[in-house]
Amino acid sequence: MGWHLFGRAIVDALQGATGKPRKMIVSSAVNLRHKPGRCELRPARLVGFDLRGRATVTAEAATYSGRVSPLADADGLLLLPSEADQIDTSMLLEFLPFEES
Repeated sequence: MGWHLFGRAIVDALQGATGKPRKMIVSSAVNLRHKPGRCELRPARLVGFDLRGRATVTAEAATYSGRVSPLADADGLLLLPSEADQIDTSMLLEFLPFEES
């Protein structure tokens, strides 16, 4: 995750690339629980679109620092805001995709 968040931006800057990292605004396909008081980056997969045409993602119900296997199946990182304790399907969330287009 460190490479995705920082390393790629450093290499792009050294190569003279301009532009901002791509992010998407998505909704969660499932309700998620989250410990309030801290932001969390959770590996997530793109699973389709909701009725409004917004991309939807799914993520593990809980994550632990020792588990890296969800990263192998992830399409990117879902940013869970610090003030939320419940993430429901109506909330808009930031998603940082691994693939650049």
